[in-house]
Order: sequence, then structure tokens, then C-alpha cells
Amino acid sequence: MLKQLLFILIFFLTFSGFSQGIDSDSTHHYIVMLSKSGYRLSYVIGEHKRVRLYNNNGSDAKGRLYFINDSTVQVVNTFSLKRDTFKIRDIKKIQTASLLHQVGGIGGVFVGGVWMIAGVALIGSAAGASSTYAPIAIFFGVIAVAASIPLLSIGSVMMKGRKMDLKHYDLKLHTAKGYQLKRKHLKYLYPRTPSTRQ
Repeated sequence: MLKQLLFILIFFLTFSGFSQGIDSDSTHHYIVMLSKSGYRLSYVIGEHKRVRLYNNNGSDAKGRLYFINDSTVQVVNTFSLKRDTFKIRDIKKIQTASLLHQVGGIGGVFVGGVWMIAGVALIGSAAGASSTYAPIAIFFGVIAVAASIPLLSIGSVMMKGRKMDLKHYDLKLHTAKGYQLKRKHLKYLYPRTPSTRQ
């Protein structure tokens, strides 16, 4: 009896990660970027995510990701409603930002903007200030402006997300019926053979 319970527990723990995200009424589509360096560096990009795709011919498109068939995707710009179609085999780079990157980027740009405004205001206030106050205002104003520049730069980079060159990845389209695909599922769905392991 104990062996049976132990077997059930091991079976449950092995497949519980895969069973998380069950959604029996839906079919979901994904771009799977299998890193040649291992599953930890792989990515799963779902339908409707904001992406920027770069083609082999140098063109690019930014917007929401949609799937047309098993070899073609479409990027729809949410502002202009322009639609750009890409064959999977022609995609050279993918740029995407996670929610954490976008929130961090917006925060960095906001804080950097506040520091920039405060610094400029302090420097501007020094013009009509007394000779005692003016150097102090200029000093702290310059520090605030200097501090705002890296915050604005880092924030804008984070908002854009990471640009990934596909020469480091094997690109696949995946259709998930009844579950939502996560990175932890990849080692079950795309097991590496000894010849493909690094």
C-alpha cells in the first residue's frame, strides 16, 4: 500500500507542472524559441503579445502577434492597424518585453523625467537667486540632471525589451489545446537527443 501511495505521489509531482494552466475550452498558439544553450534560456511567446519582428531582408514590424497558419504569423500595429505578414523561416530577430520589463521601464522613465525637471528647475531658479543660494541650486540641479540621464536611458531600453537573434535559437510554432504553454513544459514537449545537448 505504501509503495502504491509513493508511486502516485511521484507521478503527480512529475506531471503537476505540466498540468498547471489547464484550459480545456481553448486553443492557444505560441512561438517557441528553443535556446541552443538549454531550456532555461528558451522563450515562449503567446498570441496577442507585443513584439517586433525583423525579417531577413531588413524590414521589421511592431505590434500584436497573430498566427495565420503553421508557417506564417502576422503583426498588427494597434495604432495604425497596419498588418505585416512574416514566414517563420524568414524571421531573423524577435524583440519582446515582459510585463516586468515594461513596468520597470515606465518607472525608470518616470523617475528620470522627474529628476530632469527638478534639476532644470533648480538650475533655472539660480538665475534670480542670491549669491549664497545660486551655487547650491546649480550644484544640486546638475546632479539631478546627471542622475536622470541613465534612468531615462535604462528605462527606454527596458521598455523596448530584448532583441534576440535567432541564430542562437531553434524556432517552432506550437499549438496548445487545453493548456497554456509555459517554459517549464518545453523539456517534456521538445526533449533533447544526446546529439543536440550542449
